[in-house]
Amino acid sequence: MAIGEATYGPDHPQVAIYVNNLGSVLQALGDMEGAKKMYERALSIFTEYLGEDHPNTVTVQNNLDSLS
Repeated sequence: MAIGEATYGPDHPQVAIYVNNLGSVLQALGDMEGAKKMYERALSIFTEYLGEDHPNTVTVQNNLDSLS
């Protein structure tokens, strides 16, 4: 993720993919608070750059919703 942030910048949609994936790993490990933070960050990036209806945005929103 650090390489992606250095290459693309911290708020690039490619970085959001990495952040979402990290959220999935954290969720699988039982770190729901960490997963929530990652999903929220990815959702913010995707919403800003791709819009609310983009498939990537919807996927991350579903991931975030799965924590509830």
